[in-house]
Amino acid sequence: MCNRPAKHVITPTAINVLKAGGFLFVSAYDSTATPNRGYVFTFAVGSGGALTPVNGGVPHDMGIGVPGFGIHPTAIASDSTSTYVYVTDSTNNIVASYSIASGTLALIATPPLEISPAPLSSIQLTRSPMWPTRSTPPSRPTP
Repeated sequence: MCNRPAKHVITPTAINVLKAGGFLFVSAYDSTATPNRGYVFTFAVGSGGALTPVNGGVPHDMGIGVPGFGIHPTAIASDSTSTYVYVTDSTNNIVASYSIASGTLALIATPPLEISPAPLSSIQLTRSPMWPTRSTPPSRPTP
């Protein structure tokens, strides 16, 4: 039995399957890195639901954020046309927008959409064109 600590612990935070099928996305972050580094893993969905890692299993690297505070993805959603994926980041209170081509993500909004107030914990998409809307835990009523 080995008592050495893991070099990297990748913590999944959310999952999304495109409406058109074909691809499944998992947002995650490296909880052992300081600052945290965010990732999006992509899997091709085959017949019978078999999953195959895209890009040899190498995830899309969201980095550590512009101010260097880290990236902590908390939610992931895709539009009804299976063309775009949106990933929330609770550390920087942003929504990163990506286009999808054969399961590969390409950042389309630079800088990402900033959301306020914090923390950003989930995402809900509305009618087309798809723009993310902020969805956070309910606040307590004021006495």
